[in-house]
Amino acid sequence: MGYYAQDQTELFDGSKTVLATIEEKATAEVRPRVRAILGAFLFSGEDAGKKVSVLSGGERARLALACMILAQTNLLIMDEPTHHLDIQAKQRLKDALMEYPGALIIISHDRDFLTGLTSRTLEFAGGEIKEYIGDIDEMLSKKGIENLDALSIAQAQKAKAASQVEAPKPIDRPVVSDQEKKNMQRRFGLVEKEINSCELFIKEKEGQLADPEFYQSTNFQKEVKLYEDKKLELERLMLEWEELAEKLAGI
Repeated sequence: MGYYAQDQTELFDGSKTVLATIEEKATAEVRPRVRAILGAFLFSGEDAGKKVSVLSGGERARLALACMILAQTNLLIMDEPTHHLDIQAKQRLKDALMEYPGALIIISHDRDFLTGLTSRTLEFAGGEIKEYIGDIDEMLSKKGIENLDALSIAQAQKAKAASQVEAPKPIDRPVVSDQEKKNMQRRFGLVEKEINSCELFIKEKEGQLADPEFYQSTNFQKEVKLYEDKKLELERLMLEWEELAEKLAGI
């Protein structure tokens, strides 16, 4: 069994090189393929001679995953393996796992990564575990939900409804002036526009990032950073939208 934890990268010896680290994990039969595996995880040429101590968080994550692939296990348990990985590295990892002959147990909130990779999906929510045959897309389809954000909202609403049934409380409507209500409605509309703008930007950028030639450009890292920042901004806006919607519904 191989286990990839979220703090897996902290277990490396920083004084060793990338090549020495992975060779230490490889068996004698697999050792001749070490450099090929490193190349598959975007460590090519001089990168193999880098000290682990100088690697970025994403590079350490890729090294840890490469070590796991070489370990000759028949079961991999992975806790958020795409954390710290950019789009290209995630795709390389997914390609490697698609060819892995053993069983996989993956904890992840990354829908693109999970799509087509798993054959069973377990949903943990409200103190219950529900099993679905198929990958994450099939689970969402059976639940009639488009994405994981909608799933989180549905779970939160269900939990809130359950708590209200168990312990009903008198409705305490907040006292809000007409001007405050107008300000909230105005902000609600602006947030919706900003969400649409973020989603359009992310969709357009994903098209660029899916092109292998994009990573030959000198500024690809800057563009990837813009993409990741925009995803974080979208998460913040979605939370604000939910809070405003709840407040407006309670007025």
